[in-house]
Amino acid sequence: LIAYDRLVQVDAPKRILIVLSDGDPSGYGQYDQRKGLQSVTAFVEKDGKRTGTELWGVGIGGNDSIGMYYNNNVYVSDDNKMGNALLTLIKQAVTLKKQR
Repeated sequence: LIAYDRLVQVDAPKRILIVLSDGDPSGYGQYDQRKGLQSVTAFVEKDGKRTGTELWGVGIGGNDSIGMYYNNNVYVSDDNKMGNALLTLIKQAVTLKKQR
Protein backbone atom coordinates (compact mmCIF):
# COMPACT_ATOMS: atom_id res chain seq x y z
CA LEU A 1 0.00 0.00 0.00
CA ILE A 2 2.95 2.36 0.49
CA ALA A 3 3.88 2.20 -3.20
CA TYR A 4 0.23 2.74 -4.16
CA ASP A 5 -0.12 5.71 -1.82
CA ARG A 6 3.01 7.30 -3.30
CA LEU A 7 1.95 6.59 -6.87
CA VAL A 8 -1.45 8.25 -6.51
CA GLN A 9 0.33 11.43 -5.39
CA VAL A 10 1.91 11.72 -8.86
CA ASP A 11 0.09 14.24 -11.02
CA ALA A 12 -0.82 12.06 -14.00
CA PRO A 13 -4.07 11.11 -15.72
CA LYS A 14 -3.19 7.38 -15.58
CA ARG A 15 -0.78 5.29 -13.54
CA ILE A 16 0.38 1.65 -13.59
CA LEU A 17 1.62 -0.11 -10.46
CA ILE A 18 3.64 -3.21 -11.38
CA VAL A 19 4.28 -5.79 -8.66
CA LEU A 20 6.96 -8.42 -9.21
CA SER A 21 6.51 -11.73 -7.40
CA ASP A 22 8.12 -15.16 -7.30
CA GLY A 23 4.81 -16.86 -6.56
CA ASP A 24 2.91 -17.27 -3.32
CA PRO A 25 3.21 -14.74 -0.49
CA SER A 26 6.01 -14.98 2.07
CA GLY A 27 5.14 -17.44 4.81
CA TYR A 28 2.50 -19.11 2.64
CA GLY A 29 1.32 -22.29 4.30
CA GLN A 30 2.28 -21.18 7.81
CA TYR A 31 -0.70 -18.85 8.02
CA ASP A 32 -3.17 -17.62 5.44
CA GLN A 33 -1.23 -14.86 3.68
CA ARG A 34 -3.25 -15.52 0.53
CA LYS A 35 -6.37 -13.84 1.93
CA GLY A 36 -4.36 -10.86 3.15
CA LEU A 37 -2.74 -10.29 -0.24
CA GLN A 38 -6.04 -10.78 -2.05
CA SER A 39 -7.73 -8.16 0.14
CA VAL A 40 -4.93 -5.65 -0.53
CA THR A 41 -5.02 -6.24 -4.29
CA ALA A 42 -8.83 -5.99 -4.26
CA PHE A 43 -8.61 -2.64 -2.46
CA VAL A 44 -5.99 -1.26 -4.88
CA GLU A 45 -7.95 -2.45 -7.93
CA LYS A 46 -11.20 -0.92 -6.62
CA ASP A 47 -9.64 2.36 -5.47
CA GLY A 48 -7.54 2.42 -8.64
CA LYS A 49 -10.69 3.07 -10.65
CA ARG A 50 -11.13 6.29 -8.67
CA THR A 51 -7.49 7.36 -8.95
CA GLY A 52 -6.77 6.19 -12.51
CA THR A 53 -4.29 3.57 -11.32
CA GLU A 54 -4.00 0.07 -12.75
CA LEU A 55 -2.47 -2.80 -10.79
CA TRP A 56 -0.45 -5.44 -12.66
CA GLY A 57 1.27 -8.50 -11.24
CA VAL A 58 4.29 -10.16 -12.83
CA GLY A 59 5.01 -13.70 -11.66
CA ILE A 60 8.62 -14.83 -12.11
CA GLY A 61 9.64 -18.50 -12.06
CA GLY A 62 8.32 -20.62 -9.22
CA ASN A 63 4.69 -21.31 -9.96
CA ASP A 64 2.13 -19.54 -12.10
CA SER A 65 -0.19 -18.57 -9.22
CA ILE A 66 0.09 -14.86 -10.04
CA GLY A 67 -3.42 -14.90 -11.52
CA MET A 68 -4.81 -15.85 -8.10
CA TYR A 69 -3.75 -12.45 -6.75
CA TYR A 70 -3.81 -10.01 -9.67
CA ASN A 71 -6.58 -9.67 -12.26
CA ASN A 72 -4.10 -8.07 -14.67
CA ASN A 73 -1.06 -10.33 -14.77
CA VAL A 74 1.79 -11.80 -16.77
CA TYR A 75 3.67 -14.99 -15.87
CA VAL A 76 7.36 -15.41 -16.75
CA SER A 77 8.75 -18.93 -16.38
CA ASP A 78 12.34 -17.79 -16.93
CA ASP A 79 13.75 -14.50 -15.63
CA ASN A 80 15.72 -14.14 -18.88
CA LYS A 81 12.37 -13.44 -20.54
CA MET A 82 11.53 -10.58 -18.17
CA GLY A 83 12.18 -7.82 -20.72
CA ASN A 84 9.74 -9.27 -23.23
CA ALA A 85 7.19 -9.92 -20.51
CA LEU A 86 7.30 -6.30 -19.33
CA LEU A 87 6.88 -5.08 -22.91
CA THR A 88 3.88 -7.40 -23.28
CA LEU A 89 2.43 -6.07 -20.03
CA ILE A 90 2.80 -2.45 -21.15
CA LYS A 91 1.20 -3.24 -24.52
CA GLN A 92 -1.71 -4.95 -22.76
CA ALA A 93 -2.13 -2.03 -20.37
CA VAL A 94 -2.18 0.47 -23.23
CA THR A 95 -4.61 -1.68 -25.21
CA LEU A 96 -6.94 -1.99 -22.20
CA LYS A 97 -6.90 1.77 -21.70
CA LYS A 98 -7.88 2.35 -25.33
CA GLN A 99 -10.76 -0.12 -25.02
CA ARG A 100 -12.21 1.54 -21.93
